[in-house]
Amino acid sequence: MVLASPRAEAACRKNNLGFVDLLRPFCFLDRVNVPVRTASETPYRLQEFRLRLFYASEIRATPIELAEQQLLDVVNEAALDEIQGDDLRAQSSIESSESTLSWFQKYSTAFARTLAFSEHEAFDHPVACLLVVSSNDENPLDVFASLSDVTNLPSLLKDGAMDPRILRHYVVLHDNQDGPSDRANEMLQNFAGTLDVNDCSLIRINSSPLDNGSPVEDIWSSSMPHYKISDNLKTGCCLQINDVDEIQRFVIDLCQKHIIPYMEQKVRYLNQQVAATRRGLKNQLKNLWWRKKDSEYPDTPSGNVYTYNSVESQIRVLADYSFMLQDYDLAVSNYRLLSSDYKADRALKRYAGVMEMLGICLCLLDQSRKEADNSLETAYITYQTCGPPSIRYATRTALWWAEVHKTRAQYSEAASVLFRAGTEDATLRAGVLLEQSAYCFLRCVPPMLRKYGFHLVLAGIRYHMSSQRKHALRAYSRASAVYDGQGWNFIGDHVNVYLGRISLLLGKVDAAVQHFMNIMACSHQSAPTQAQFLKEFLNAVQNLETKDEVLRVRLPAISSDDVYVRFEDHRTYASAMAASVPEAEWALLEEELVPPSSGAPITTWLDAGKSNKKIQDFNVCVSGEDVCVFLKVSNPLQISIEVFLMELICECALCSENSSLILSNESFSLKGGEEVEVRLASHIFIFLFFSVFHARVQVCLKTKPIEEGLLQVVGVKWGLCGIVQCRYDFPVQGKSKSSKPRKSKIDVPFHKRLKFNHMPRLEISMHELPPKINRGEVRRVVLEIQNPSQASIKNIKLKTSHPAFLMFGEQGDLDLEFPNCLEVRNDGQPKDIQCEHGSSIFHFPEKTLLEGVSTFLWPLWLHASHDGKVSFKTVLYFEPCEDTTSLKYRTLRMVHSVQVKLTSCYLDFFCLPLCF
Repeated sequence: MVLASPRAEAACRKNNLGFVDLLRPFCFLDRVNVPVRTASETPYRLQEFRLRLFYASEIRATPIELAEQQLLDVVNEAALDEIQGDDLRAQSSIESSESTLSWFQKYSTAFARTLAFSEHEAFDHPVACLLVVSSNDENPLDVFASLSDVTNLPSLLKDGAMDPRILRHYVVLHDNQDGPSDRANEMLQNFAGTLDVNDCSLIRINSSPLDNGSPVEDIWSSSMPHYKISDNLKTGCCLQINDVDEIQRFVIDLCQKHIIPYMEQKVRYLNQQVAATRRGLKNQLKNLWWRKKDSEYPDTPSGNVYTYNSVESQIRVLADYSFMLQDYDLAVSNYRLLSSDYKADRALKRYAGVMEMLGICLCLLDQSRKEADNSLETAYITYQTCGPPSIRYATRTALWWAEVHKTRAQYSEAASVLFRAGTEDATLRAGVLLEQSAYCFLRCVPPMLRKYGFHLVLAGIRYHMSSQRKHALRAYSRASAVYDGQGWNFIGDHVNVYLGRISLLLGKVDAAVQHFMNIMACSHQSAPTQAQFLKEFLNAVQNLETKDEVLRVRLPAISSDDVYVRFEDHRTYASAMAASVPEAEWALLEEELVPPSSGAPITTWLDAGKSNKKIQDFNVCVSGEDVCVFLKVSNPLQISIEVFLMELICECALCSENSSLILSNESFSLKGGEEVEVRLASHIFIFLFFSVFHARVQVCLKTKPIEEGLLQVVGVKWGLCGIVQCRYDFPVQGKSKSSKPRKSKIDVPFHKRLKFNHMPRLEISMHELPPKINRGEVRRVVLEIQNPSQASIKNIKLKTSHPAFLMFGEQGDLDLEFPNCLEVRNDGQPKDIQCEHGSSIFHFPEKTLLEGVSTFLWPLWLHASHDGKVSFKTVLYFEPCEDTTSLKYRTLRMVHSVQVKLTSCYLDFFCLPLCF
């Protein structure tokens, strides 16, 4: 306890410090090595000792409102210091909790400080009193007397709860800025005749001028409450190293030569008194017989009827002094003796305080862990029984009990204790305790990640209820690292919703949007919940600084497994029926028609030279033809959503710098659980058509490149509910560069990149082809080939799957009733036709050149050789005149069907030789 004169305080305030603050950094002595003898005759060495200094005005119970405000300041300070930056998604690791543990230790210290100086325990009773005067004070003895006046003493001393007969030590404080210390030395000598010279000390400070800066390191700010620090002055600005050394020597001498000997003597005296009056069988029976009756005690939980000179109070002082002098065995014996008295007197609060200290002593002695846990649990339960004013003491017991479990590496038990206290305490403190219980589960071996995440969620809820948004954001962010990707839909939605709401309140709009995006496809939620989530998401988007920012929202849902592209490269089709024929049938028909891709066969690998050909990771299509992207779009929600401006995303590297793709779109809406078909077709423009069917349908997006270049199909984008611009990129994998075989087949779509060139596409039709024909009948069919493009083609060939049905005529046969190709030569054989030997390939004349925007006619003769329905496939082969494209040739595939009927009359003749 410190009583200082105003002038002494003024000298300290030059350093932005009070007298207590000036001494506080040196109050923990870790190498005192002082011999101590308490109850036994054998002394022991005290290696560590801690001195706590308080002004007399501070020695009082802190009001609950003020205590909660001080703790709130600690929490707010932690929110500013520890929670900074945007990367709040901490991983599930012990390192991620270290910063939180640091501020929690500050919180625990501040919380225990608010419970000091209670009337039911003597641990915080003053051991000594420092009376401090300044060397500038006139009549210092009168100042000492006025400081010792009863009006300056704490209320607990006035009321008789604390013993006023304590050690007094007198201090003269000299300010070196006022001149030499002669007057201070003279005052100290004058005190020798009046006061005991051993109880007087001199401290000299402020050896540095005010404008000289701070020559020493600031060691005071960390131990001071921030409300005591002034921004105008730097802490310790007038102190030099010799001043600091003198203050430290004073504290050491005060502890070693005055306080510890006084406490040692007090313990020996009280122990003798207790042994004479309470120990032994005779004294125990006497105490039991002469105990006050129950009617003499007020029916109050604390049982506040014990003054400082009562036997119970003396035993409590003896036990607490023994504890502070680290004689834990003596402290345990006195706490046990005192617990039976308080329990018999129904002084529950005092009984709980004794059991609390008994459990701590047993833990420090590492004796009977079961008894230590039982003592702490009894203290916790008893504090709870005493009512709401004592709930905070129960929380203090839980904190110490949890630390005991941590020292034993019993993190699961520590988490249970903290969780128990967190569910029974105030809202904000509950969040702090629940978060610490989560970190205990994280430190278990192996880590209990699910409980870690669950308790973080509980802590986040309490933080949010207490308006501690930054702490709530940290708790939920670390919980999300546990629940992401685990498939726990409802708790995952809860975490993301609160992360979004809190981020929005903190002004982190981008983060809020991202969190709300994670819950858009919440098909497992009810319709009202889905509507609420969508409303909050749209509200967050409206608060974005960049209103036209494109988001990757999976609403509506697009099936990535069903995305593919259809286009025509060197293979074209005249009809949908031709496109439905299996590729294997066309490949078999085109074996002799299409040139081989690999040139001459290689006998062995030694014959193959090293190839420098670069593998191209793209397919080739033709400009002016549609590229169709198929995908499935569905609404996973139970509510309707509006989708507008859906368009295909393509990256184009065109040969002409002035060329581009222009997109045009329309809007539509999706009902809950509905799938739609969207058709997109264009020449330069891309149009959107929407239709809804009861059956499951497919989405088709079409684009038509018109110039040569490189087209990459990236994805699709659309507008949602008139507010959000959404985007979905197709998850296309590139070709594997590794030659090692894979364990499973990877389906890589073939539409990552498309190269398109100017290449003609022919349109073919067969005129006068009858749907029905009689067997054996011969009909003329006119083959019309149209070239709508500007490019010319050459080397035209045609092959059919039924060469017996189609006879290739000559161009002059267009006006003939009977084809010249069927005329008989002089040797009785028909004329040769332009077919390769042993095949059914018809070569048009070499001079045949089909120029751009022109039509070419050629006669064919249909001859029905057998009856039934005949479906014959025909392939037209052609090459561009200019060899500048990646496509060296193209084919046009056709399928035609003819029904051949059996005639009612069949005439045949044969000749027989005449025999005479």
